[in-house]
Amino acid sequence: LDRAIELLESVVKRDPNFGIAHGMLGELYWSAYGIDGDEVAEEQAQESLLEAMRLDPEDPEVRVQLALIYADTGRLEAALDELSRVIESHPAKDWAYRLRARILIERGEIEQARADVERAVELRPNLGASYDWLGFFYVSAGQYPEAIAAFTRGVELEPDSPDMVANLGDAYLRNGDRDLALQALSRSIELGPNSRAYMSLGMLHRSEGRMT
Repeated sequence: LDRAIELLESVVKRDPNFGIAHGMLGELYWSAYGIDGDEVAEEQAQESLLEAMRLDPEDPEVRVQLALIYADTGRLEAALDELSRVIESHPAKDWAYRLRARILIERGEIEQARADVERAVELRPNLGASYDWLGFFYVSAGQYPEAIAAFTRGVELEPDSPDMVANLGDAYLRNGDRDLALQALSRSIELGPNSRAYMSLGMLHRSEGRMT
């Protein structure tokens, strides 16, 4: 990651009007912030993305990445503004709907979130992430059988994704299907150890009065 950042920094230094490079650099800075919480990297990510947006105001990828930063740092209104602009100008961008749905769920605006996740599924019906987010919506609404159906479809599309299998296991657990939850969570860990599966598995064991 550090080497990639160095290379892109040299690119934008040679050509400060290279908008795509600024956008990519912003994403890398944000990844660095996610690893160690470096506030300088957070500021650099925003600066790079804002410069990329200045150079190409219509680039939807840059706006969505900026919206992600705003959302992850608690500036939900700013994130929603950016995403609404993207959706208005690029109505077929499914990932903009998914991110907006995530924010709306956090704000408790469930019906609007439902419309966004369903629209994302319509746009990309063969993408596992579409159903993953649909499942998250149903979990947030307490509709666990519907969540299981959505996560199951996501796993059918991406059977080797440990995160998706873990989400299915968590939905089974919430629905009281302990045996199915154990199978899914164990499978998720086999595919790749992940915190989601371990946390849900721990909840399952604690509910059964045993610790492993």
